[in-house]
Amino acid sequence: MPPATDTASPEQVAIEGPIDTPEELSEAFRRIDEVRSGRRAERRGLAEQRITSEIERRRAAGLPVPTPEEEAALRERIAAGQARRDAIAAERIARRRGELAGRLESGEALTREDIMRPLREDARALAHARQLRQLRHMPPEERRAALRQMPPEERRALIEALRQWRTGVGTGAGAGENAEPDAVAEPPSAPSPAG
Repeated sequence: MPPATDTASPEQVAIEGPIDTPEELSEAFRRIDEVRSGRRAERRGLAEQRITSEIERRRAAGLPVPTPEEEAALRERIAAGQARRDAIAAERIARRRGELAGRLESGEALTREDIMRPLREDARALAHARQLRQLRHMPPEERRAALRQMPPEERRALIEALRQWRTGVGTGAGAGENAEPDAVAEPPSAPSPAG
């Protein structure tokens, strides 16, 4: 397995051939963790940059800016939300990695697809959350037009997520916990069971 680069996505972590020893599996997990930590650092930096640029934009426009206490509280809320998402991701990853290690111990050789498959599923969930966030920011007429162009199953899922967001019911990318979509918080990182 060639080393992962700093800008690689987990899907780009090279896993060649079957993984049939605990050492190989451990090395694959280490490389995936390396990429994930780089992505988390990049998201934190982007959040900081967005907060700073929004404050500067408001200051330049002569609008009120948050006090240092309000800014610290915002940053603290964002950090707490990210810590909560990271804890959920770590739990899912540990569970999935235990499952993979058990399969390896039972004599099954793992393939790249065995390790990376959940990442593709999580990528779909993340794309869904981003699409939902875009719809929430659209004027009602544009939102309706965009929804009409979607396949029926996707449209139903997004409409339900929008309803949950409006009422504050449920959790996740489309619900009340993300009620402030402009609060710089990304949708919950789709935690990848393999890392």
